[in-house]
Amino acid sequence: MRNSLVILVILILVGCVKHHAAQEFDLDKVEEASLEILESDIKTIQINELPSILSELEPIHVRIDKTGVFIQLDNLFASESGLFISRDNFVPETSAGVNPSFRLLKNRAYSYVIKG
Repeated sequence: MRNSLVILVILILVGCVKHHAAQEFDLDKVEEASLEILESDIKTIQINELPSILSELEPIHVRIDKTGVFIQLDNLFASESGLFISRDNFVPETSAGVNPSFRLLKNRAYSYVIKG
């Protein structure tokens, strides 16, 4: 019985990493600040070096790669979620059942979930 309860609690907690809604953010400003980072060819950026609109989101981590900028807002165990701003030459797969999962919010701004 105890093992079943532990498994149930873990499943509930893993389900807490979710997609974000467009209404939670000023996406035009978030996209603009993210694109400035992409245009500068910065490979890594510290949280305290972020433009103010991004630091106000209180991200856990921000990473930049060949596809765009990942702004991690939530994490739980090996899963994470947040905002993704794509480079102009990259369009993420938005089909259901893929990992990472992307949902278009506006223009090049997506909500993402990575399940570990």
